Amino acid sequence: MFADENHQVKKFLAGMEAPQEKTLSQVAANAAAEVLIRQGFHQVVEHFIVQSLPMSSDNLNAIIAAARQGHRPSREDALGLADCQDLPALAAAAEALTLEGFGRIVTYSRKVFIPLTQLCRDVCHYCTFAQAPRELASPYLSPEEVLAIARAGATAGCKEALFTLGDKPELRYGAARRALDEMGYASTLDYLEAMARLVTRRRACCPTSIRGS
Repeated sequence: MFADENHQVKKFLAGMEAPQEKTLSQVAANAAAEVLIRQGFHQVVEHFIVQSLPMSSDNLNAIIAAARQGHRPSREDALGLADCQDLPALAAAAEALTLEGFGRIVTYSRKVFIPLTQLCRDVCHYCTFAQAPRELASPYLSPEEVLAIARAGATAGCKEALFTLGDKPELRYGAARRALDEMGYASTLDYLEAMARLVTRRRACCPTSIRGS
């Protein structure tokens, strides 16, 4: 029985052999199917392979038409779209849905960046923001520097003051701990809260923040 099933599955896989058209998902499916065959999971192989086949143009058009009518694609359809080969059709449908839903108006918020501290306890190798204490004139911006940047941003038309900072640098650097102690704050987040309140109180900009994590 298993020999017959093996033969049928391998015949099915052989029918897919078209190197010039094979996608990465098909290659992965073939490899997974061979493993399943060896382990005796014959009943799921054909379903697995069928799910990995490229989406037909009819199926693609049906999903796009349904989406244009406000229907969300099913999980299976969404996974199929991820392997769609007709990118121009997919892009055109996405653009049409975007324009129908939002038009051509692009909104944004003008922000002034306030680097409250560039110290960080983490070592993320992709990060170009974080610096060591020896590379900075001071571990933290002073309240006067914070207000000066916020006011300059407001003068330039900015509506938000975006505080940028590293994650809990006082846990790594003695310079950060000493600076916070001298200013009377228990943590970087306490100092951030105080500076956000200061900017709000002086009506310079609306404060928001991004910190390392």
